[in-house]
Formats: sequence, structure tokens, C-alpha cells
Amino acid sequence: MLINWLVKMEVLKSLPVCLQVSKKDYTFPKEHRTVKVIPLDWVRIIVDTADTRLRLFILLTLNCGFGASEIGQLDKGAYDPVEGRITRKRCKTRKSANAPTVCYKLWNITREFLEQEVENCKKYPQNPMYSGLLLVNTNGKPLWYAYVADGKTRKNTSIADAFEKLIKKLRTSHSDMPTITYNQFRRTSATLIDNERQYKMFNGLWLAHASRSMADKHYNTDDDTVLDECVAWLHDKIFGEESLSKRGNVKMGCMGYDWATFRVWARV
Repeated sequence: MLINWLVKMEVLKSLPVCLQVSKKDYTFPKEHRTVKVIPLDWVRIIVDTADTRLRLFILLTLNCGFGASEIGQLDKGAYDPVEGRITRKRCKTRKSANAPTVCYKLWNITREFLEQEVENCKKYPQNPMYSGLLLVNTNGKPLWYAYVADGKTRKNTSIADAFEKLIKKLRTSHSDMPTITYNQFRRTSATLIDNERQYKMFNGLWLAHASRSMADKHYNTDDDTVLDECVAWLHDKIFGEESLSKRGNVKMGCMGYDWATFRVWARV
């Protein structure tokens, strides 16, 4: 590339014969990497073991595909408590005209935990700088923020810290536990959608990716219910399917869910 630039700037009169090749010769083969996902049994164990706040964050990621930074940057206007929906653009693509504004229907369990935490946040120290955020930590600061220290960009996230503590706790009682990172929750839901023939067309929309084809543009519509069926199916795929006629109560403690009841009650 440097030699080509020198020729273009007329520093060199001509390109050496050995470099008069196709641009493809400059490329390097990229190995296909398998996306690492979390086995669903472990997803259920983690959700069951997490405390109320961390469980909410995990459910938001499974339900809506939000990473820690996305959850930390949710503003109050994004959540509609009446309809139980979160409407927003993905942080990384919000400046892109092709990026869709996605309306996510929350599962009942996600919605209930979210409303509880929104009320709890009102009791935390109120910092005017962060008054527009839907969720904050117990100090009234964002759940995720980046800052510069010693000339380096660093990130602070309450979600990652809480998740790491939970994983360390689980490893003491589950020696067979695989390596799990928080980002894998999003990949797990995305992979489930992509592997399901009737819903894979919605994967890009669920991830809030910018449209890349006519098919993507067709499904990135303004209809708020376009993802509802897919999101409902995603819940049943993760937590198991049950008949809606068997509605019941669910234990709300940190441990010991009655999963058969949970699957029904928590569904959209």
C-alpha cells in the first residue's frame, strides 16, 4: 500500500513488477470462528441464582439483546410502562440513518423486575447529571461509563462486577461450569433466533443492526408488534414451553424457582 501511494504521488515513476498484482493478494484469509453461547441449562441456573438486580440485567439482555453499556445508557423516555415496551436505537448505530428504531416487548418477568428497580432507583442519591437515565447504581451513577485514567480509556460497569461475583460463587458449587461471559447472553438469544427458520429473518432487527439488504429493510418496519411473536418464542425456547391455561404464581426468591410455573407466568 505504501509503494502504491508513492507511485500515485509520483515519488516513484512506476510500480515494481513484483507488486503489479491483484488487490486480492493483499488480503489475508479469515478463519471462521464459532460463536460461543451459553447452554440453556446454565442460563436457567444463573437466572435462578442471581439476585434481583442482576437477574433484571440478564433478562434485559436475553429479552432485548442489550449489553451492559446499552442497559447503562437506557433513558427514561425509552421505556413505556403502560405497554411494557422499550423503544430505542442501538448505541453503536444510533447515528446511522439505516439503523432501525426497535420496539421490544418485555416478558412479564422482565417488566416486573424493571419496574421494581425503577422504583428502587428513586431512593438512590439523585445526581442531576444522570437524571435522564432509567437505571443507576446505588450511588446514583450510571451502571456503565467510560473514563480516562493514566492516559488510558477505562470502563466501569456495575453489571460486569456483579456478574463476575456470581460466577465465582457458582464455581464453588458447580465444578463442571463452563467459561461464561456476560456478552454470551446476547449471543445466545441471537443464535437461537438465527437458527429458527421462521424467525431468523428478524435476527438483524432484534440486534438493531443497520439494514444491509432489501429483506432487512422490509422487516425493519414501524409496526411495534413485528417482533412480538419472535420475542415470545424466544422466552419459551430459553425457559421451556407451557400451556397458557396453566397460569399460576411464581416464587420470587433468589433461589428455587418452580420452573414449570415460571415459564407460564413470565411469558409475554
